[in-house]
Amino acid sequence: LFRAYEKTKNIIGEPDIVSRGFLYLKESQEMSQETKKIAQKAFEQVTTQNQNIGLKDLKLEVERRIAHFIRKRLGREPMIIPIIHYV
Repeated sequence: LFRAYEKTKNIIGEPDIVSRGFLYLKESQEMSQETKKIAQKAFEQVTTQNQNIGLKDLKLEVERRIAHFIRKRLGREPMIIPIIHYV
């Protein structure tokens, strides 16, 4: 879940990650923190490169980058649903 200003596309705070059943307790904290960093970096890079990007395209690109990271790190392919709440 991202909270961002609609006009500037600047993120408010850090993203929230909700995980249901694909991480074991031991790896949960570390992976959650790393995934937050990847998600935030992806959001910022995509919106910096294209300030007028549509919401659908932004979600797809963020999802693609997070999925790549998780697949590379854990060898798993969880369902990823980016939610962007503009204020």
